[in-house]
Amino acid sequence: MALLKGHGASVAVVWTRDLTGQNHVLAVLPDRLQATVQAFLATIPATLQATVKRVCIDMWDGDAGAVAAALPDARIVIDRFHGAVQYREAFDDRRKAECRRLNAARSPERAVPTAELRPLLRREWRSLNPDQQGRLVELFELTPTLASAYVLRTLLTAIFDHSPDRATAQTRLQGWTERVKAAGLSCFDQFLNTLHNWQDSILNYFDGWHTSGFVEGLNNKLKLLKRRCFGLDDPVELFRRLWLDIEGPRLWA
Repeated sequence: MALLKGHGASVAVVWTRDLTGQNHVLAVLPDRLQATVQAFLATIPATLQATVKRVCIDMWDGDAGAVAAALPDARIVIDRFHGAVQYREAFDDRRKAECRRLNAARSPERAVPTAELRPLLRREWRSLNPDQQGRLVELFELTPTLASAYVLRTLLTAIFDHSPDRATAQTRLQGWTERVKAAGLSCFDQFLNTLHNWQDSILNYFDGWHTSGFVEGLNNKLKLLKRRCFGLDDPVELFRRLWLDIEGPRLWA
């Protein structure tokens, strides 16, 4: 979490969720370097370390290295939403390139209405009404490449939504990778590299479908706290205020 603009003043906030579904803030670390995170994890008593079954992180080598070193028995789970951001942005880049290509040879009167189509392309097909689907079909007839990218993005989301177990997900992801290569699409190259480099941790998601999605809502609380305090640049003070906001209502209700 960035305390100030830029990347020079970031802290690492460590959360946990207990068996009752309650969220707890464990620490606010002064930075997110591997050594800092690993030193904190090493302070967890051995009896509690044994109870940590999985750690959900984004694709940050420092966090992964810290967890592997300090909690070797815990499974590292790459949060599916961070992967979704990457492959959806890849589709968005393809959309922009294709719309620019189409409009380059058209007069302003015949230009593709990119601003109107953008929100439709970001939604899933089943959420569109027949009129909206018809507008996308017209666009896809002009650019089959974008149609292929849209289908592949939808298929990948379906794999994460509906794969019942790790083995099935692995087979389906391999099939999806082969379809991308067969289609000759380069927009997903970065995600393919991510899938290769983080495959084991990504597949760990399908063993129970655990994510750190609840943290996103808590991060919004953290951002509101910063605004309420007109900025916070002290990790210790930030932890105190977070603890009061999260734990206080339960303790003194």
